[in-house]
Parts: sequence; C-alpha cells; structure tokens
Amino acid sequence: MEKQQEKKVTGRITHWLDIVETVTVVGSVGGAIASVVMQQAALASLPLSLSLALNLANRRRQLTAIETSQQERMGQVSEQVQIHHSAIARLLQQNKAYSVRFDQFFKQLEASQQLTSDLSDKILLLQQSNQDLGNQLEHLRNANSQSDLYYFEEGCAYQRKGNLQAALDNYTQALNLNPSYGDAYFNRGIVRSQVGDRQGAVADLRAAANFYFEQGNLASYQQAKDMSRQIHESMEAATSAHTEEPERIAVGSLFD
Repeated sequence: MEKQQEKKVTGRITHWLDIVETVTVVGSVGGAIASVVMQQAALASLPLSLSLALNLANRRRQLTAIETSQQERMGQVSEQVQIHHSAIARLLQQNKAYSVRFDQFFKQLEASQQLTSDLSDKILLLQQSNQDLGNQLEHLRNANSQSDLYYFEEGCAYQRKGNLQAALDNYTQALNLNPSYGDAYFNRGIVRSQVGDRQGAVADLRAAANFYFEQGNLASYQQAKDMSRQIHESMEAATSAHTEEPERIAVGSLFD
C-alpha cells in the first residue's frame, strides 16, 4: 500500500516537473526571440539556464525512479527465483525419496522373482521325486506281486472279507512260490474247514504243524496240531454217525 502511494506521489511530481520543463523550454524560446528583438542577452540566458536545471533535476528523478523500480523488480525476481529454487529443492528431495522407494521396490520384485524361480525349481524337483517314488513303488508292487508274502497277505484280506474261494487261491499261490510256508498252510487249512473240505483242512494243518516244529515255533505247532486233531475227530464222528444210522434202520425192521 505504501509503495502504491509512493508511485502515485512520484507520478504527480514527475508530471509537474514535465509541465514546468515544458513551460521553461517555451519561455527560453520566447526569451531568445525577445533577446533578439530587444538585443538583451540576459533575457535569453535566464530562461535557458532554468530550463537546463529543471531538465537535469527531472532526469535525475526519472533515473532514481527507474533505479528504484528496477530494484523492486529485481527483488521480486530474486524472491520468485528463491521460491522456485525452494520448489526445485523440494522436488529433488521428493524425487530422491521416490528413487529410493523404487529401488527398494525393484529389489523386492527381483527377490520375489528369484524366490518364485527357486520355488518352481523345487516344485519340479518334488514332481520328479514323486514320479521316481511312484516308479519305485510300482516296481516294488510288481516285485511283491511275485512274492509269497504278497499272495499270503492278499489271502488274509480276502478271508477277512469272507471271500473264501479267493483266499484259497491266494494261499495256494503263496505255497506254490514257497512250499514251506507254514502260515499259508495253516490259514488254508482253516479256510478249507470253513468250506467243508475237512480232509484237505487236516492235511494242511498237519503240514503247518510239521513246518512250525522244524522252525522251532512250538506254540504255533501245538495250535495247528490241536486244530488238526479236532477236525479229524469231527470227521470220524460224522462218519460213525453216518454208518450207524442204516444199521439202526435195519435192526428196527426186524420187529415190524
């Protein structure tokens, strides 16, 4: 507000000096004419001197006003430059911070990509290992399918399920591979007794008892021996009952 008032006052002073300077120039011209007409040099020198003094004063004021205006503009420009410098400094600082963040992000991205690559490699290795393990299991399964233990366990499974014929077939296959397999003889003897083949059951149980005795397994030997004797005795009892029945019928007919 003070600068605007100072500019208004300076404008009025400058305007007044311009008017006075114009008047003195006109006066000096008139004085020159008058000095020629009246032949008096003083009439021309006074207005001319006054005009020159006012001219110098006016020029000095104009130069001072111009310098003041330039200084004000330079101050404004300097202030604007300082503001811009501060803004640029802030932008550079922000850019630096963003650069650090971007660097951290790209490092994390590279680490994630490396981790993903490592995980992919591990997954491939696991898949390969699983495939190899599957092949090994298949090989073992095929190998076990040709072993007496495999058929024995299959026979036990079928026996638990009640599929006695499948159990007999698997026990027989196990004995074909291992003729001295006492457990297979024992289990096949039990199954044979369940399907009514008591004679075959007695033969298998006696064979199992012999192999158990040779192996030193006395508990299993005694169990097989007892079961064989029980089945044999039941066979004899059934045979005796079957032969005694016709005799009773024949004796009874004598009293008819």
